[in-house]
Amino acid sequence: MMNRQREFNPQAFQVFGPKIVATRGSYDDKGLESRFLTEEMGSRKLRSDIPINLPDNFKEEARQLRNKLLLYLEILAELIAASRRPVIPDIATGLIERYGDEYDRPITNRWVGSILRKRLNIRSYKSHGVYVVPMQERSKIELLCTRFGVNAAADPYIERGEGDVGTS
Repeated sequence: MMNRQREFNPQAFQVFGPKIVATRGSYDDKGLESRFLTEEMGSRKLRSDIPINLPDNFKEEARQLRNKLLLYLEILAELIAASRRPVIPDIATGLIERYGDEYDRPITNRWVGSILRKRLNIRSYKSHGVYVVPMQERSKIELLCTRFGVNAAADPYIERGEGDVGTS
C-alpha cells in the first residue's frame, strides 16, 4: 500500500481461498487434510491412450523440436556475422532454402517475423517497405547463440539433424 507521502508501507491481509488438491489417496495428517478440499483421482481406470511413463523416444523428439527452433538463430547469426542488416525476407528465404521441406506449413515473412518478435524477443522495424532487424539487436542475438550453442558458421551436424544441439 502507498501512504499519502507516496511511500510504500507493506500491510498484512487476511486471505482465504479454498484449495483443491488432486491426489491418489488421502493424507494421514487430519490437520493438513482439513486445510483443503481433496478429490481422490485414483478411483477411475487409467486411459489407455495416455502413458504412465514417458516413452523412450521422448528425449529424441524433444531434441528435434529444439533444434528446429534453433534454425532461426543459425540463419540470423550468419546474416549478422556477414555485417549485413538482417531483413526478414532474407531470413525467410534462408529457412525455405535450407529447411523448407521439414515444415508442414508455408514459411512466410509474416510468420518468421512473429517468431522473431514473440518467441525470441528480437525487435524489428520497417525500413523502405520491409522489416529489418536492427544491428543494436546483435548483442542479444549473440547471447542467444551462445546460450543455445549455435555457431554463426553453418554446422553440418545441424543440417543433417545429428548431434546434441539443444539438449541442455
